Amino acid sequence: MELINTFKTLLDIKRKEVLALKNRYADGYDCLVSTEASVNIMQEELEALLPEVIQTGKDTAAKLIVVSEETEAADKVKESVAKEEAEAQKIADSANAIKTDCETQLASAIPALKAAEDAVNCIQKGDIAVLKGLANPPPDVRLVTGVVCMFFGIKPDKIPDPNGGNKKVDDYWKKSVTMMQDTQFLRKLIDYDKEGIGQPLID
Repeated sequence: MELINTFKTLLDIKRKEVLALKNRYADGYDCLVSTEASVNIMQEELEALLPEVIQTGKDTAAKLIVVSEETEAADKVKESVAKEEAEAQKIADSANAIKTDCETQLASAIPALKAAEDAVNCIQKGDIAVLKGLANPPPDVRLVTGVVCMFFGIKPDKIPDPNGGNKKVDDYWKKSVTMMQDTQFLRKLIDYDKEGIGQPLID
């Protein structure tokens, strides 16, 4: 009798173990089935997304080409701008050099201009009368009165070259005498617009 009870106890234990294993296997099978279903769904979703992914890749590649072309164009513009800036800088440097040279020449010319103004202010009507009365003025007088004629836009006479030859040369003396006979000549000389002297006269 005790042996039968022991057998029943062992059988009951084994049944419970088998049932537990069966439940475990059932749960595992259900998990596998569920996982397979999830994998199938994910695969379907991925397959559905694949065309979109391919198109996105194509769009990205096209955008990269556009960006590359735009970058190349921007680099060319940048290079062109750099060249223009360099040219502009050269022009600016040249202009500054000219400005500096002009300022230097002006600084050296100002004392001479001031001396000329002082000399003009010292001229008296009697001095003009003496000049007009010269039949054969010295070369320096001819030169100065000729320059004054130029400033006033008076054209010279054409006379035979005193040094000989057949060519004609400019002579301002007769025109200078006529110019000095103007009663307002001295005033015009003093009030002459020094700032308005054109470059042709300076040259």
